Amino acid sequence: MQVDDELAQFSPPAETLITIGVFDGVHLGHKFLISKLVNLAAKQHLLSGIVTFRQHPRDLLAPKNKLLFLCSVEERVQLLKNEGVDIVAPLTFNRELAKVTARDFVSLLQKHLKMRGLVIGRILCWPQSRRQCGKCCVRWARKWGSASPSSRRSL
Repeated sequence: MQVDDELAQFSPPAETLITIGVFDGVHLGHKFLISKLVNLAAKQHLLSGIVTFRQHPRDLLAPKNKLLFLCSVEERVQLLKNEGVDIVAPLTFNRELAKVTARDFVSLLQKHLKMRGLVIGRILCWPQSRRQCGKCCVRWARKWGSASPSSRRSL
């Protein structure tokens, strides 16, 4: 599985607190979420990490509505690291990854990135479980004690 191979390239030296998203351009909303991630990770003695995507998931899921990126993947990784993030893992969003369930994706993050918590923003949704994804991710994040304030307000 390609996502397994891509995640295997990262081997954090400690457990992590992760957030997931495209993060193109790293605007103020992104910076708010990233600051929450970095601060929560520090308080919990974890590394902060971001899983991002080399291409926007919408390009695969709704190809007629392709989005242009504001910056390259390399620039995005650097912008995220400039915000204090310890690990940035860009993944290829392809049909194989789109078929992975949210639960299986979380398991992969636990396995490869030593993820012990998940901080989520207001719009995270996984293709295989769109209807329940927000509630499901908030439940997982709360289970680990890491639900972001924005996700609590959105439900």
